[in-house]
Parts: sequence; structure tokens; C-alpha cells
Amino acid sequence: MKKCFVVGSINCDFVIHSDYLPKLGETISGSGFATLNGGKGANQAVALARSGIHTILVGAVGDDVFGLKMVDDFKKDNIDVSYIRTLKGVATGTAMITVVKGNNQIILDAGANALLVKEQVLQALETSNVGDVLLTQYEVSSEIVAYSLKLAKEKGLITIVNPAPFREIDTSLYAYIDFIIPNEFELQKIEKDIENYNTKLIVTLGDKGSQYGQEIVPIVKSKVVDTTAAGDTYIAYFIYGLLSNKSIVEAMQIGTKAASIAISRHGAQPSIPKINEIN
Repeated sequence: MKKCFVVGSINCDFVIHSDYLPKLGETISGSGFATLNGGKGANQAVALARSGIHTILVGAVGDDVFGLKMVDDFKKDNIDVSYIRTLKGVATGTAMITVVKGNNQIILDAGANALLVKEQVLQALETSNVGDVLLTQYEVSSEIVAYSLKLAKEKGLITIVNPAPFREIDTSLYAYIDFIIPNEFELQKIEKDIENYNTKLIVTLGDKGSQYGQEIVPIVKSKVVDTTAAGDTYIAYFIYGLLSNKSIVEAMQIGTKAASIAISRHGAQPSIPKINEIN
């Protein structure tokens, strides 16, 4: 099977559950506090690796205990960490996550993620082959995303973008994107821009499933515990489907099954299933 290069964020997630969100100046009681591995790039890389795809993560962490531990954990998932920089005196990216009735609100500090450099991407993609996949998102700089996509297309890779968290996308960049996978909110921002390009659009619709053209793939019902990594899991297993020579809709169905398992568990990376669970 082909390889997947993930250019993206690595965060330490500080998670707490509460019955509701506090008002400004209000202090409330929470429960179930946990420190977990996260970041959209890292989540997607873990999900890809657990599907059995040879996964290379290109990112940056600080030299704090969180970053060092996460790199060790990536190795346990058989992720290639050769192109992760460990930066002295810099904090690893941080996400403060409050979970209310299965839904989450997140505050991010980019930390080391903001210091990812083009040379890392170049070195990683020098090991790529035609038909491999590049996956990226916007928890790293827009400049790095654009550079990664252009270089990947030069080398004949399939390029996939998850435009989250949303930033304005230079419309010329769509010429380098094979698939873009937004949620409904992100779709509103890009829908008109994408019309003149050959980029394939897949929209995640939350509890309504996902959509490609007129085709809607419904959700697989499961108990909602924590939705933190659901979208990342969906995208990774969608890629697994594509690289397994499935049709786009069949790949979406595989992604849906994986996401349905992820939302039934706590945490980001701890919730991500392995391929045997999907099968």
C-alpha cells in the first residue's frame, strides 16, 4: 500500500467535562480531567497508522515532558517520526478542551506548531513516490500548507486538505488540492471558491453523516461520549479506503464506521480504533 505524509499539528490536550460552559467570570465544577495526546495532524497520523498505512508525521514539539512523551507514543503506533523537530525552550502545542454533553469547545495555543519549517517538508517528501498521499490541515501556518501542497503535486502525490480550523484559502491553491474535506461551517466559507477547480469536495455533516455530490452516507449510530477526534478519524479511514482501491463512497463508509467508534470513547487519540475493529 502507498504511504501517507501528514503535515500537521501536535498538541497536548487538557480535557475536562462539565454540565455547561461557564459565563465570563464564573467558576464551575468539572470532572474527568485528563491530559491526552492530540492535535489534528497527530490525530490523523495515529488513525492512519492504526489503519495499517505507512504513516510519516511532519511536525514540531517542544522539549517539555508533553512533547517528548508524544513522540515516544507515536513510535508505539509505528508512525515514522524522522521529520518531527524537537525545539529547545519552546512549549509543545496546547489545546484546552471542555466537553459538554459529548460536544467540545477548544482553545488552542500553537506553540511549537508555529515553528514547523519548509525544510522538514522537503526532506520528508524526498522519500515519497507517485501515488502516495499528502494530508494537511490549518493548525500549522498557511505558508507551510501551501508549500506542502505544491511540492506534493510536483512529486505526483494525492493531496488532501482538511480546512480546519478555518482560514482564508488562496483560491489558486485549489489547483493543487485533489480532495478537500470541510465540515458544514467550513463549507460555507469555501463553497463558491471551489466551483472552478477539479478539487473533489466531501462534507462532514455531524450527526447527518457525510456528503459527496448528491450522495449522502448516513452515520452509524453509537453512543456519543466525546467527538474530539471524530473528524480526524473519518478522514484517515477515508484515505485508507482510497488506498485500498475503494470508490469514494465506499471510502466514506469506512470513514463513517471508524468515526462512529471514536465518538463512543473518551479522548482524542485514545478513542481512535484499529483496522480490525472496523472490519
